[in-house]
Amino acid sequence: MKTGDAIRLLWAAVEKNRSAQSAPFAVGEETRPITFPTAYFGAAHWSAVQQVSHAVRRDRPSVYNRFAGPVTVAHAIIRALDGEATRPTLTKLIELLDAETSEERRWLVGTPVANLAVPNTILPLSPTAALCPTEPDPDWQPFGDSTVVPGFDLRQHLGDWLSPRPQWIQGTERRSALDTRVTAMLVSIEEGTLAAAREIARTRTGFALGMWTLALQPDGARYVWPADAVWGPQPHLDLGQIDKPFEPGLFTRRSSQSSQIIEHGSWVLPDDEVLLRAPFSAMQVMTEHHSARAVLAASRALYRAARFPSDLTVTERHLHLYTAIATLCEAPDSFSTKQMLARWQALSEQLGLHAEIVNASYRDEQITQALVHLKHVRDMAAHGADSVLVDLGYPAGQTRRFAGDAQMTGEVLSRAMLLTDLRPLLYILRRALRDVAAEMHRRDWDDDAFEALFD
Repeated sequence: MKTGDAIRLLWAAVEKNRSAQSAPFAVGEETRPITFPTAYFGAAHWSAVQQVSHAVRRDRPSVYNRFAGPVTVAHAIIRALDGEATRPTLTKLIELLDAETSEERRWLVGTPVANLAVPNTILPLSPTAALCPTEPDPDWQPFGDSTVVPGFDLRQHLGDWLSPRPQWIQGTERRSALDTRVTAMLVSIEEGTLAAAREIARTRTGFALGMWTLALQPDGARYVWPADAVWGPQPHLDLGQIDKPFEPGLFTRRSSQSSQIIEHGSWVLPDDEVLLRAPFSAMQVMTEHHSARAVLAASRALYRAARFPSDLTVTERHLHLYTAIATLCEAPDSFSTKQMLARWQALSEQLGLHAEIVNASYRDEQITQALVHLKHVRDMAAHGADSVLVDLGYPAGQTRRFAGDAQMTGEVLSRAMLLTDLRPLLYILRRALRDVAAEMHRRDWDDDAFEALFD
C-alpha cells in the first residue's frame, strides 16, 4: 500500500465516524456514546497506520524520534487526522506531528518509588529533579490532616508541583486497603511528548536507584532493594516455598512444610549529599563526559546483578555483573576486552580493592580465577545455550570449552561455585563504583581525572 492510499483509507474512517456522530438522533435516542475513528478500523486500517508511521520515520526522523515508540506515533497520526477539516497530505501530517512534539513543551513527571525509606522533606537533587515522600497512613483522607510534607512545597525548588500518590490504596466494601509499598516519588522536568517524557523520567529513576544503592545499609538489617513502582504492589514479603521429603505411596508419613513468611523493610536512602546528587550531575553532563556515562551505565548494570529480591538466574546475574565492569572500564577510544580487563586491574590496585578482599579472608588467586570464570559464564549467558545447564545444574562429568584453549568443568560451573565467585566480585565492584562516583561528582566529571584512575 502506498502512503497516499493509506492516508485516504484512514481519512475514510475519520469521515465515517464524523457522520455517525453528527447524524440526527433516531426516534427514542436521547444520548449517544462518543466514538473515535478507530471504531471503524479493520486490519487494513492498522496496516495503513503502520505505513504512514514508516513514512514519517523515513522522511522526518527528527520528528519521529520525539515519540516514545511506534504505539505513540500511531496514536498521534490518528489524532492529527481526526483534528483536520480536510484530508491532509503526508507533508501536512508531518507538520502537525512536528507541532505536537515541539521541543519547547515540558512536563512535570512524578515516578513512584517503592521500598525506599526517605526523610519527611523535599530533597532537591538537581535544578530539574527532587524527591518527596508519600502519605504512609492507610486511613488517609483526600483532604484530611497529614504530617507528611505536601507536594506543594516542590514549587520552592522546581517552580511547579504535583501531589504524590499515597502509599495505600483505600479499601472499599469489596476489598481491603492495599499497601503499594510506594514510599517516595521522584519528580523531574522532562521534554517532548507526554509518553516520551514519562519513559525518560522512569529511566532516569532507574539510573538514580542504581547509584543510590551503592551505599551500604546497616548491618543486620532485613530489607529489599528499592525499585520504580509504575507497576505495583512491589514485593517485600518472602513467602518461601512448600516442601516435604519425597515419599511416594498411598499414605505419606510426613506433612508438607511451608517456609516462614518473612517481612522485609525498605532500603534506607543514603544520608550522603554527594551520592544523592551524583546521578543527576552525571545525567546533566553525560553527552560531553565519558566518565559520567561510564558510572551511570555501570551502576545500573550492577543494580541488575545485585538487586534483592531478583528473578534473574545465576548466568544472567553474571552477565549483568560483567556488563558493569565492562562499561566502567571501557576505554574511550577502544572496544578491546583485553584492554578493558587491564583497566579493571589497574583500577582495583588504585583503590586497594584486592587487598581489602584478601583481608576479608579471600585469597588473591580466588579473585583472579573468579574474574576468569565471570568472563566465560557471561559468554554463555549472552550467546550460549549451555547457560540453561548452568542454571539448572551442569553435569559434573562434562567439560565446557570456550574460545582458545579455555575450558571449565561441570564441577566449576556448579551453582555453588559460581555463587561463591559472585559474592566478592559484587562487593569490590560496588565499592569501586561508590568511590569513583563520589570522586567524579566532586570533580565535575572531569574525564582526565577519570582516566587517571586507570593509570
